[in-house]
Amino acid sequence: MIIYDKTNLDNLIIQQQASNALHMNMMDNDELKKVSAAYPVSFYTPNFFIRSGLFILTCITVSFSVGLISLMLSNLVDNWGYILVLGLISYAALEFVVKTNKHYRSGIDDALIWISAGFFLSAFLWPAFSHSTIDDTSYFLSVAGVVCLLGLYYTLRFSDALAAAVCFLAFFAFIAMEWNRIGAFGSATLPFLLIAVSFASWFFARMAGKSAKAIYYLSCLDVVQIISLLTLYLAGNYFVVQNLGNMLFDTNEDSPGSLPFAPFFWIWSVLLPFVYIGWGLKKKDVIMLRAGMLLIAAAVFTFKIYYHVAPIEVTLALGGAAFLAISYTIRRYLKTPKHGFTYEDLNENHMLDKINVESLLITETFSDGPAPAENRFGGGDFGGGGSSSGF
Repeated sequence: MIIYDKTNLDNLIIQQQASNALHMNMMDNDELKKVSAAYPVSFYTPNFFIRSGLFILTCITVSFSVGLISLMLSNLVDNWGYILVLGLISYAALEFVVKTNKHYRSGIDDALIWISAGFFLSAFLWPAFSHSTIDDTSYFLSVAGVVCLLGLYYTLRFSDALAAAVCFLAFFAFIAMEWNRIGAFGSATLPFLLIAVSFASWFFARMAGKSAKAIYYLSCLDVVQIISLLTLYLAGNYFVVQNLGNMLFDTNEDSPGSLPFAPFFWIWSVLLPFVYIGWGLKKKDVIMLRAGMLLIAAAVFTFKIYYHVAPIEVTLALGGAAFLAISYTIRRYLKTPKHGFTYEDLNENHMLDKINVESLLITETFSDGPAPAENRFGGGDFGGGGSSSGF
């Protein structure tokens, strides 16, 4: 399914692991050069600034090209089929650039991904502008479904992390709107459903990330984990749930105890970030640990909205002090590695758990193998007819 050459992807992963090893002082520059020579990558992947420039240049080029073609074919512009053809042309250009020119995260392929997806979505939305009798809920459900399918396809085909994020958010919105259509029961139980969906999504992404078959989609799965952890918290956050209820039931409640199951949502809002932190420390899960640190600010914000125990300046100062204290405590706790977990950045997020890269490198890169007969004499750097200290 993935469009990129898997040999190049494998070599790229090995080179990234070698760079990580160099960063951790487990490999020197000469060994890194040997790895790069033994596992070459033919992808065109420029640095961030060139990539950004190529992205902008591609968008400008496509805009001018589409504008010129639209002027020449002005009689056909007011038609969803015309937009669909533009999407097909853009996608064909994307396939050509990736397959023929071996672009990988070059900026050009990034731009063409979103340009072609935008054209496809616009072709789907076009009939809405010519029909006034459209049921809003059904229409938005259709839009969410199409966006989810497009995001899923581009994720599987191009391993694009942003497409994975869009796919998950569209799926999340689709589930929420469809459940809300049930009626009063659906609206009342919506937060609990979204909690369940978020947890299931996080669990699936976490388990899938441990499989060797998902090695090319680790960044996509990391993004899904991050977003699902955030939606898991927000789905049970008291402020979010109360405002969602006001919107669904056309009410105007703003007191801190007006919600059904209010104690549950308050406990969820305040304690879940600390659960994230504790779980992250126990399971060596950096994503959950950082999500918990981030959501502490959301917990403080939620508490401040309903309980004005101090001026905003004092609240922010105390919240910041608490955040720094927690960060310092975690750093002190992890200064001495605990069961292989340390606060130092070891770049292990994308280590190949299922592939023994170390053995592969040692076997095919650093090991010269049995010395050929013609090299047993002469050509050595030391005395003894070319034999080294390990001969």
